[in-house]
Amino acid sequence: MRTLARRLREASDSAAVPLALCRSATEDLRFSGAMVEVETRAGKRKLAVTGRLPGPSAHRLPLRHHGADIGEVLVVPHPGEPALRPPDADLPQLLADQAAPTVEALRFLEDVGAARRRLVMAREEERRRPHHDMHDGLGPLLARGSKHRTAVRVIGGFPQAAGSAPPSSPHVPHRPILR
Repeated sequence: MRTLARRLREASDSAAVPLALCRSATEDLRFSGAMVEVETRAGKRKLAVTGRLPGPSAHRLPLRHHGADIGEVLVVPHPGEPALRPPDADLPQLLADQAAPTVEALRFLEDVGAARRRLVMAREEERRRPHHDMHDGLGPLLARGSKHRTAVRVIGGFPQAAGSAPPSSPHVPHRPILR
C-alpha cells in the first residue's frame, strides 16, 4: 500500500495512475499481469496493462466510486495458481479502491474532451452551412436573373442577343413612363 501511495504521489498527472496501479499489482504484489479497464460512453477502454495480458483466468476486481461501478482491475494469478485465494484478492481490491477516485476523474475528463470535440465539430459544421447553402442556391438564382434580363431587353424594345448591351443610338424608340 505504501508503494502505491508513493507512486500515486509521484505520478506526473492523473493519466499515470492506472499504470501505477498495474505496476503495484505486478511488481509489489507479484501478480503475473494486471490491467485497468473503464467503462466510457464509447464502451470499455483499457487504460493500462503490465505483465501478462489477462485471460479467462484473470480475477476481476471492481473499480467503484461513490457506489457506482466505473470499471475493473484485472489481475492474473501467480504462476501455477488457477485463481486468487481470499487473502490475495483483498490486497489488489484495496489498491483498486485507492485508485478509483482518480480513475473516475480520468473517465470524466475523457467524457468532457469527447463533448468538446463534438461541440467544435458542430460549430465548424454550422460555420460551413451558410457558405454551402448560399453556394448551392446562387447558381440557379443567377441563371434566373440572366433569363429575366433577357426578357426585359426583348420586352423593352432591345431584341439583341442576350449578352449584348442596349444600343446607344438616338433612334431607339422610347416608351413613355406611365404614372
